[in-house]
Amino acid sequence: MKKKISFLMVVCIIISLFSGCSGGKSYEQMIVGEWYSEYVGSYNETFTWHFSFFEDGDYEELPSSKSGTWNIVNQNDTYQLKLADVWHEFDVYEIVYLDEETLTLSGKRGKKTFKRTEEEYSTYKQIEEYKLKNGDNGKSDDEIRKEIEKINELSQKADILDSYASKLDATCKKLYAGVTAGSIHNSSPADELGNLDVSKLPNATDTTKSKRDAANALTVKDAIEYAGLSYITDQSANNYAFSTKDGTIIYIHSETSGTIAPASSSQQRISYSEADYQTLNDNFSTLLGTVYGAL
Repeated sequence: MKKKISFLMVVCIIISLFSGCSGGKSYEQMIVGEWYSEYVGSYNETFTWHFSFFEDGDYEELPSSKSGTWNIVNQNDTYQLKLADVWHEFDVYEIVYLDEETLTLSGKRGKKTFKRTEEEYSTYKQIEEYKLKNGDNGKSDDEIRKEIEKINELSQKADILDSYASKLDATCKKLYAGVTAGSIHNSSPADELGNLDVSKLPNATDTTKSKRDAANALTVKDAIEYAGLSYITDQSANNYAFSTKDGTIIYIHSETSGTIAPASSSQQRISYSEADYQTLNDNFSTLLGTVYGAL
């Protein structure tokens, strides 16, 4: 009985060695399907690298548009993927690693890892970039993936809030400049004034000083009413601030590590400094004169 069990174990070991992978599947079985990676071209442009391996031994490759046949050989205990295209040109890659989800090849473009979908490859790439940036912090790939998802979620939320601040910034500047210059006044067409209380606006014939005084007395809330940005009032006014140097309105992101805010033009986030910015009053009651009057 013991001899029979030992014999079966030897057979299982031999089968697993020849299969080249876990689960009893051979490399030839597991490589079939779609694989995605990327590489950098000669002009530093990034290309999606896509292989399709078919059960009948054919393959297709993008973006090179190559097609032909594939086979896997064991060369001195090293598995090689050999590709022969229709023009009888050959590419040979060492199979560094292969399972159901991951294929790593070493060849003319160096060592490259492929995943089953573009989305899976993008996640893999983000995880590798995280490891490169943060080093070995003992976190598993799954833990890193969840942390990346949280960062991406916060980033998407930040993009939305930054766009709110950008619209509010442009609206306040437009209203203040228009009232000061006399192009926005209490006889302007109603459809151009939104829900703004026209009693707060000067007459078209008022003096330059009266127009500037009226502009200084308007609030950020008035600008919101003027442009129909009521959805912004769902946010806390104290999360918005204006630059004491140029009046630019920003959104302060307190839920990220280190308080950050967007630059005025490119929306690129920059470090927030209380010395340079002043938060808006409750209910967006900050006067436009406070924001722009001293500039």
